[in-house]
Amino acid sequence: MTRPETLNDVIKDTMRVSGVPYKVEVGGVVNADPVNHPPHYKVGGIETIEYMKAKSTPEEFKGHLRLTAIKYLSRTGYKDDALQDLKKAQWYLNRLIKECDDENG
Repeated sequence: MTRPETLNDVIKDTMRVSGVPYKVEVGGVVNADPVNHPPHYKVGGIETIEYMKAKSTPEEFKGHLRLTAIKYLSRTGYKDDALQDLKKAQWYLNRLIKECDDENG
């Protein structure tokens, strides 16, 4: 068994073992997904990442994805939840791979 990294991990593990549903609240939204679809990125009716894609060239957008993945990898262990930072880096890498796959047909 691995050692929990944060107080949030301890709470989640405790809730899971006790059978009590664990609720995540982000920006007032219960069970929000802070990695894949943070609610604060959907204000205005469009997810920020899609707006950024629409307003940039394919090269600019892929550069943004790559650099943002680097940002999350670089800060892992120094800010907030390390596991969440790794998941965010993975999300941006996965999106970059998807963009490259779509481009190559």
